[in-house]
Amino acid sequence: MPKAETIEQKVRRLKKLLGLSLGDAEHRIGSSGSLDHTAHLRGVSGAVRIIVRAKLPLPQCWAMSVLLNNARIDGIDWEAVVRDHRGSAFNCTGWHRHMWKPRGLDTHKECLSDFNPALLHDFILSGFSILNVELKRGDHASGQLQLD
Repeated sequence: MPKAETIEQKVRRLKKLLGLSLGDAEHRIGSSGSLDHTAHLRGVSGAVRIIVRAKLPLPQCWAMSVLLNNARIDGIDWEAVVRDHRGSAFNCTGWHRHMWKPRGLDTHKECLSDFNPALLHDFILSGFSILNVELKRGDHASGQLQLD
């Protein structure tokens, strides 16, 4: 019989609706260096927040996290030395995801070899895709141009 899914595993798996457009998120991060916004999930009780830090223009200083009841359960950031939970053959320098597990909580890290954002825009879109965070559609999301 398979083990029951924990609330943390469920939150990691489910789509988290942020309620902000990409432009809104970029504006908030650009003005204060960070974003801290509540996300909405179906069928989950508890407070889920999405946090993005990007105070400096260097991508290596950026990070994003998913918090459940103020405890980090998922996240992406950059480190000079990453010891991958899958073994030394997977160790890397750079971007990695914190892999929450019931044992060890978020101490497990997994290198993200294809993740290499150079712009904040790319960091938000790619990172949110990995963490299952969904932005609301912005003014130009439909693909239709607004005429003056």
